[in-house]
Amino acid sequence: MLSHVPFRWNITRREQLGRLATDEGELPYPTFTDELLECCARIFSFCGDADLYFIGRSPESLFGYLSGLLAPTSWANRCVLLNLSLRNYMFDSHHRS
Repeated sequence: MLSHVPFRWNITRREQLGRLATDEGELPYPTFTDELLECCARIFSFCGDADLYFIGRSPESLFGYLSGLLAPTSWANRCVLLNLSLRNYMFDSHHRS
């Protein structure tokens, strides 16, 4: 695992990690970490004293990075990830709930 990327999984027993504890992760592209850090800094600068809710799969990297950075702080529980996928949901006038 890359040493400058915060670890976000909260697993109490190391043997449950399997290969995750030994495999090196690959970044999607060379500047990914720099851009992720910049984006997280902007989120943090705009949030004030609010909790941070990340909705959907797209912000998972933001949630993971900020959760790791904030883990040893009083803000450790302010990041919330809501896994939500509406891929097959039709948004039209015929589909109302």
